Amino acid sequence: MRRCDIDNKYKWDLKCIYESDEFWNADFEKLSTSLHLLSDFKGTMHNSPEVLLNALNTYCDFSITLEKLYCYANLSFHRDMSNTYYQGLSEKADSISTKFSAVSSFINSEILAMDKETVDNFFNALPELNPYKQFLNNLYREKEHYLSNEIEEILALSHEATSNDSNTYNMLTNADMVFPAVKDDNGDDVTLTHSKFISLMYSSNRAIRENAFKVYYESFKNLKNTLSQTYNGSIKSALFYSNIRKYESSLSMSLSSDNIPVKVYENLISTVHKHLPLFHRYMKLRKKCLGVDSLHMYDLYAPMVKSPDITFDYETSKQLCLDGLAPLGEKYTDILKNSFDNNLIDVYPSDNKMSGAYSWGIYANNPFILLNYENKIDDTFTLAHELGHSVHSYLSTDKQHYINYSYTTFLAEIASTVNENLLMQHMLTTTDDTSTKIYLLNYLLEQFRSTLFRQTLFAEFELESHKMIQNGIPLNTESLNELYFNLIKKYYGDNIVHDPQIAFEWSRIPHFYNPFYVFQYATGFSCAIAFSKKILEDSNYVPKYLDFLRSGCSDYSLDILKKAGIDMSSPEPIEDAFVLFEQTLSKLEDSINNQNK
Repeated sequence: MRRCDIDNKYKWDLKCIYESDEFWNADFEKLSTSLHLLSDFKGTMHNSPEVLLNALNTYCDFSITLEKLYCYANLSFHRDMSNTYYQGLSEKADSISTKFSAVSSFINSEILAMDKETVDNFFNALPELNPYKQFLNNLYREKEHYLSNEIEEILALSHEATSNDSNTYNMLTNADMVFPAVKDDNGDDVTLTHSKFISLMYSSNRAIRENAFKVYYESFKNLKNTLSQTYNGSIKSALFYSNIRKYESSLSMSLSSDNIPVKVYENLISTVHKHLPLFHRYMKLRKKCLGVDSLHMYDLYAPMVKSPDITFDYETSKQLCLDGLAPLGEKYTDILKNSFDNNLIDVYPSDNKMSGAYSWGIYANNPFILLNYENKIDDTFTLAHELGHSVHSYLSTDKQHYINYSYTTFLAEIASTVNENLLMQHMLTTTDDTSTKIYLLNYLLEQFRSTLFRQTLFAEFELESHKMIQNGIPLNTESLNELYFNLIKKYYGDNIVHDPQIAFEWSRIPHFYNPFYVFQYATGFSCAIAFSKKILEDSNYVPKYLDFLRSGCSDYSLDILKKAGIDMSSPEPIEDAFVLFEQTLSKLEDSINNQNK
C-alpha cells in the first residue's frame, strides 16, 4: 500500500512529540548548545548534596529531551526507510546521543570516587535525592567495572564507531536487499519482502511455501560474507567492552547491569534441553496432521489443522483485545483505549515501512506502536502483545521518577506475553466451535515453539558464537552455519527434514545485534504464564500485577518478580510453563483423534 492511501486514523500523529520538523531542529540545537552545562558539574559533585542533586537532575532533563529527539527522528524514518531526510535526523540523533554520553561520562566515575558513607550522608541530609537511591546502589555494586574519567569519556565517544554493525545490518536487510518475485496463493507474482515471506509461510499451498522459503534464504545466502562479517563485528564490539571493563564475558557484562546471575541464562537452556522430547512429540503430531511423508522447515508455520477461516479486521482485533484483557480491570482498559483513540498506533504495512512490530515508550509522551497489520490471527495477538509493552511503559512512567521508569530488558517481554495468554484463554473459552478450538490450541503450541523453544535456540546460538570469538575460533559463514544447523537438528529432532537453507536463518535475526537479548523472550514467556494463571484464578491478584507494571527499574528485576510471587532464580517457572505445554499438546492430540473418529 501507498502510505498516502491509508486513513490517517491508522497512522501515527507525531505532533504530540514535536509539532513539526522545525521544532525538532530547534530542540536539537538547544540541546547541542546546552550540553556544556552538564560539564560544569565536573569535579564538583562531591561538594554538597545539593550539587549532586542538581547534576543528576540536569542529566535527567537532558536525557528526556534526547529521548524525544531520538524517538521522533526514528519513528519518522521507520514510516519510510527510503526517506533520506529522516535518515539524516536519525543519524543526527545518534550523533548527539554519543556526545551526550561522552559529556556525561564523568558522572558515574565521580560518584564512585566518593566513599559510600559520604553518599549515604548526602541522602540523609537531602530527601530529594531518594529517587536516585537504586541508581546509586547499582552503581556501587558495579564499581569494579568502571574506569577513570578519561577512559570512560573515550569509551563513550567510541560507541558510535563500534555500534554501527546494527545500523549496517538494518539498512542492508530493510532498504538495500532486493528480493525476487514469487507466486502467492492467487497465482500472482508478488515481490517478496520480510513480512510477505512470513505470510507465505502460512500458506496452505506447500509448493508456494517451499518456493518462498528457498528464494528468501537464497537472498541471504547471496550476502553471506557481508552478513557474517557484520555479525562478527558486533560480537567483537561486545567482547571489546567486556574485556576492557574486566567482565568474565560479554554475557556476564550484559546480565550484570541488572544483577542477573549467569545461572538464570544457563537454567533456561538446560531446562529446555530437558524437555526437548516434548517438542519432538509436537513435531511428530505436526507431521501427522499435515499428512506429509516428510516434514520440512517450510512446513512449520502451515496450519496443522483445517483453518476455520479465522481472519480479523483491525477494528475486530481491537474489540477482542478489550474483551480478552478485561480481567486486568478498568484502569488497564482505559489505557488501551487511549492507545486506540489518539493516533499512537501505525497499523498497516506500506512501501519501505520498517518490517515487524514494536512499542516505543518515552518519558515525555505516551508509547507508540508500529504494526504491519494484515488481518491474520497472528496480527491480533501481535496487537495484544505490543499493547502489553505500551501499558507497561505507561504505568511505569506514571509511577516512577525518570531515573527509574525504564523497565529492564529482562522484564520487557512479560507484560506483552501476559496479554497474549489472557487473549488466548478468552478466545478458547468463548468459542463453541471445535475446529476453532483446535486451531487455537495449535496456535498456543506455536507460541511455545516460537518463543520458548526457538528463542532458547537463538540464545544458545548467541552464547556459543560469542564463546567462539572469545576463544579465538574463526567466525565466518561456514562456522556460523555449522553451529546454527547443528542446533536446528538438536532442537527439532528427527521428525523433520533439516533443509540446508535453514542454516542461514541466523543471518535474518536482527536481535542478535543486541547481545543476549533474545533469551528474555523465553524467560519472559515463562513468567507471563505464571502471571496469567494467577490473574485468572484470583481477581485479588490484579493489583499486585499492576504494581509489578508500575515498578520500572526501581529495584533489581529478580527482586521485582519475587515481590509479585515469581522466583526466576530457580528453574521452577520454566518447568511450570512446560506443564501447560504438555497439557495443551495432549488436548490437541485428543481433540484431533476425536475429530477423526
